Amino acid sequence: MEILEAETRDGIIGLDSTFAKEIGFVKEKFDGYLWKDGEMILISFINSKQPNQGNFSRLLEALWSKGYTIGVSSPSDKIVSILKRKGFAPYRYEDCICWIKEPILTEVAKRVKQK
Repeated sequence: MEILEAETRDGIIGLDSTFAKEIGFVKEKFDGYLWKDGEMILISFINSKQPNQGNFSRLLEALWSKGYTIGVSSPSDKIVSILKRKGFAPYRYEDCICWIKEPILTEVAKRVKQK
């Protein structure tokens, strides 16, 4: 798998890549990876190395500030409670439930909502 360096390319965003550093997705704070699909960033399989320090919320804010729609697939119950407070709603995406922030609906999110 190729790790993204360019913000405009779709695919995996690995820890500590150029774009990841811009949004605070660094190995000191997280394990895992993100996935870019058009104007949506999918958060899946990440783990905070510093729980309850606000790193996940800061990651969401950094992505919103860049204009991305954010999807979180198969979140834990703890993450669901955070997502609800931040205005996310569940939608079917591919073969799983993905929590997406409304009202920022890009073409990808609109397709998800229609399924």
